[in-house]
Amino acid sequence: MTARHVRSVPKADFAEVGTRRQTSCQTGRLEFMMPWLRNGCDLAMCAVLLALTRAALASPPSDLIGTATTYATQRSDTLLEIARAYDVGYSELRDANPPGDLRHLGLRRLLTLPTQHVLPDAPRRGIVINLAELRLYYFPNGGEPLSFPIGIGREGWETPLGRTRIVRKTVHPVWIPTNSEHEERPELPQSVAPGPDNPMGDYALYLGWGGYAIHGTNRPSSVGQRGSHGCIRLYPEDMQRRRRRARHTGEGG
Repeated sequence: MTARHVRSVPKADFAEVGTRRQTSCQTGRLEFMMPWLRNGCDLAMCAVLLALTRAALASPPSDLIGTATTYATQRSDTLLEIARAYDVGYSELRDANPPGDLRHLGLRRLLTLPTQHVLPDAPRRGIVINLAELRLYYFPNGGEPLSFPIGIGREGWETPLGRTRIVRKTVHPVWIPTNSEHEERPELPQSVAPGPDNPMGDYALYLGWGGYAIHGTNRPSSVGQRGSHGCIRLYPEDMQRRRRRARHTGEGG
């Protein structure tokens, strides 16, 4: 199975609000500058915007990224495996196809892959996260925009809307559950060291709002879904790809 990218954007109103509650990095919608894409990046200049946006109204060709794609399933395929291979979220892949039994795909079932996207109707600089679409857009200076599926906060733990900044970047972060997470799950430890049990994965970008971050995950199946306490999750390979790109281009990391 080879990976490829395309998708459409659900419409929603643009909004900005303040932080709603403390959370532990697992879902969101925002716009920011990837810190390890800039060598010596001034963190005070790494702006982050969390918002609901809509597709550009006219949707001219310049507003489209990716290419429409289909995929003929193999007998052993699962929807989650296909979603990850093509860098799309589970929910968007499910929604792009007719209702039916998607648990047993069978042989040569033709799936529509949401690998083409309309750029959000928002400032095209740094990173824009569209919560309604569960997608992160990165607009590098002088480069083509990039897009990645994300996981965001579940009902009652929604990722906040508004602007903030990336204040810290960490390789192999330590996960420290918030008070609200301890209330929900008293058995949680005070902290979880880097490793396979750490829900933040190997890389984290901490936001100016305490308790929120953009990070990897040890549960790739959660990407493209609403299941966190408010942080933004990316596939581990997407976080790694951003860091590898920074090293190769000399943009930091």
